[in-house]
Amino acid sequence: MSKKSLHLERFMPYASDRGGLALHHVRAAIDGEPRGELASGTPLSTGPWETLTLSLALELRAGVLTRVLHADELHEPPVAIVLAVRCPATFLSLPQCVKHPNPSTDKYEHVISLRRNEIRGEVSITPHLVRTTTRTPRPGFAARKGAWLAKGDPWILHTDETKPRQGHNLEILRKRFSEVQGILPADHHNWFALQLDGASPRLFLNDEHSAVMAALYDTSTRGKRAAVREALFDQIDATVWPTLLLHAARAWHDTDGDTYAWQENILRLWTRWSSPDEHDLAAGVQRLVQRAIDEPTNFLLEISAVLQRRDQIHRLERLIAGVSQ
Repeated sequence: MSKKSLHLERFMPYASDRGGLALHHVRAAIDGEPRGELASGTPLSTGPWETLTLSLALELRAGVLTRVLHADELHEPPVAIVLAVRCPATFLSLPQCVKHPNPSTDKYEHVISLRRNEIRGEVSITPHLVRTTTRTPRPGFAARKGAWLAKGDPWILHTDETKPRQGHNLEILRKRFSEVQGILPADHHNWFALQLDGASPRLFLNDEHSAVMAALYDTSTRGKRAAVREALFDQIDATVWPTLLLHAARAWHDTDGDTYAWQENILRLWTRWSSPDEHDLAAGVQRLVQRAIDEPTNFLLEISAVLQRRDQIHRLERLIAGVSQ
């Protein structure tokens, strides 16, 4: 067995390649105006804008498919690329699926659109090659649909860090909970808390838990530290999203749509995520609000399902793989 195959098998219980994808270049357009190619780590400092469009060109490195798929699957590889788009500051986690265009080529292209109110600070795009079908297990090869087979280094963008206007975004604050008004003494040892009693929602992270804060703000892109950070963010997601959405839906219903900007933003964003084929966003928001008011239990189940759909299971698998090393 070659050194390369030993390297691959050490990380996963089946053939995989952590360096098997390359993101060759990313071209940007702001509000439809081309801005040329952006290198990873580029700061995006520009005037006011609404939509950032990124055109990505990716390529599988030579021989990846022959290493991660059984020979009888190579004529029609059951794979696709999933781009994990993440912004820790806004808790954006947006998987984008790119189907393999042609078995005879290893090149992929994809376009991602991001709105200004969805991102702040660092944005990362990490490519993964995943299985698209389930097959009979074969020793040494992944068989389950959704299993990741290869990945590439993340591409990083830094947006301006200007503080958002009050009431437009979730404000994230690191504080000692013993010094935060409104957090009960019994909750001073918790590690995060959400407050919705003002014009801007606030997520407090307890600075008294130094180990947890170090994990949340760790910049590792692979391995155990990255897996633990992602698991912590998933736990926050599971609490924050239902709370924000139910609160915003009730406010929308009670005021006939005359809400704070952040409440409208969260409803519109969730409508786009949960109903990507919805062309009438206003109508989609109205239906979302009605479901939240009429069927809150089913609405909570819907939120849970969408969150799991948005790459959580892949991050859970990476956590399990990381801690078992």
